[in-house]
Amino acid sequence: MSALEGGLPAPDVAVLLNEAAGAGVVWCDGGGYDAHWLRALFQAGGLKPGFVLGNWHALLRSLPDASRERAMAVLEAATPRHRAGADAEQLMHALAAGILSSGDPTSTA
Repeated sequence: MSALEGGLPAPDVAVLLNEAAGAGVVWCDGGGYDAHWLRALFQAGGLKPGFVLGNWHALLRSLPDASRERAMAVLEAATPRHRAGADAEQLMHALAAGILSSGDPTSTA
């Protein structure tokens, strides 16, 4: 069975995304690509997203210098991954490290 044969219908996925994201901002690093696929999914599902996409890079630029540098150090030290879930997890880990770190750029506490 292919991934397309085993997937969920677009309306179901759109509802699940709206439920998971709520009415907030979903941070993404794919810019126009993420926006394109989000529009395509919700059009196919006949729904509108209840959330907006925020630009990860703009979020990072909005941090104080020390926080941004710690977050970037975490990303640079991480093994590159190219899966959407793993990418999102890695970005949020870096953001948390940038905001919460005690000064060690690889620390998350």
